[in-house]
Amino acid sequence: MKVKNGFGLSKNLKFLRQQLLKNDFKDANKIFNKISKNDKNFSLTEDEVNSWGYQLIEQGKKNEAMEIFKLNTLLFPKSSNVYDSYGEILETLGNRKEAIINYRKSLELNPDNTNAANYLKDKK
Repeated sequence: MKVKNGFGLSKNLKFLRQQLLKNDFKDANKIFNKISKNDKNFSLTEDEVNSWGYQLIEQGKKNEAMEIFKLNTLLFPKSSNVYDSYGEILETLGNRKEAIINYRKSLELNPDNTNAANYLKDKK
């Protein structure tokens, strides 16, 4: 991920990133909604948003990653994977109570999610 290649992000994700940077990554959902209201063709995929969240973690930007994973749960509320990723960053940041809630939601959506099941088993 380098400046010269647009950080490896799609055109839409780069634009969202620019808008989020202006607001210190706060209110990501509100910013996304404003962008998508103004541009009916603006869309993101679950995988690209999730991948970006992990890239932010690798860069040591855990709070920003948390906002991106949270946004992904709002964009794709029926995906087990987005709750699993959000739970992971919440645990990393020490927010165990919220992590458990998200891992439970992930497991509810996908009972075969062994990562969530193993996490929750260890927390009983």
